[in-house]
Amino acid sequence: MEPLIIDLDDPNTCHGLVGASTGGGKSTMMKQMMLSACEMTSPEDLQFAIIDIGEKSFKLFAQLPHCCAYVTTIEDSLALLRKFESQMTGQENTYRTRIAIFVDEGAALLATGDEDTDKEFRRLLKICGDRGRAYGFSLWIGAQNPTDSSVPADVRYNLGVRVAGSCSEATRSEIILDKGNRHAASITMPGVFYVKIKNIITM
Repeated sequence: MEPLIIDLDDPNTCHGLVGASTGGGKSTMMKQMMLSACEMTSPEDLQFAIIDIGEKSFKLFAQLPHCCAYVTTIEDSLALLRKFESQMTGQENTYRTRIAIFVDEGAALLATGDEDTDKEFRRLLKICGDRGRAYGFSLWIGAQNPTDSSVPADVRYNLGVRVAGSCSEATRSEIILDKGNRHAASITMPGVFYVKIKNIITM
């Protein structure tokens, strides 16, 4: 099987959603994506901004030369995304280095239990998806046991690449791959994924 190459400058593949049920390999897939990107690009061309609430998955990745930011708290995550928002103004397509924002767990930002905080993160992530590509930002959100509240439809809208691992419920597969696509509910092994790009689904 040939490797799948994702063009972060393409509006169809600039942003993505990686999801699965518990134990489906979501974080492992995101780590592999970052390591593969490190092999193919230099830090001058691509950098990572990693949001890892509670330091659960990506602490070692903060040591990568490609990592320009690593935050582990709600407060620092808000500050980082607001900083990026402030850079999404003015002339488009003048950036020199693309920054890929990796959010390990969407629910950690979008279902915090505080309504105002949830709304602000939703606004910021939607802006990253709406305007990010033209200003050198790519957004990649991880979702364990995704729901409509943990990854709302308006945030998902601009996430053109969908990667779905084993889902214990068909509705979770539909949240990742879009309505009617229940393929991931048939996966029985961790580490197996369906990928949807431009309405084409492959395993």
